[in-house]
Amino acid sequence: MSSQNYYKANLRDLTFLLFEQFKLDELLGKEPFANWGKDEVLAVLEERMAGRRSTRSDQRVGRRRRLPLDDGQVRVPAGFKEA
Repeated sequence: MSSQNYYKANLRDLTFLLFEQFKLDELLGKEPFANWGKDEVLAVLEERMAGRRSTRSDQRVGRRRRLPLDDGQVRVPAGFKEA
């Protein structure tokens, strides 16, 4: 049985950085973030960061090879979105 590392982000720290240090609230409500407010950002942070479990295979998907640039578009490897 392999052991997995579970990372749980500190939402208080992330919220402080985004809104106090980086002044994200000044961008929200304006293009291209016109449909976003502080509540939406916090909901996404809670959903995506607080309980995110990553496995070693998730972490390696983007590191296996360099991402090719093709006519100004980056091509990601299969499985990148799922990871």
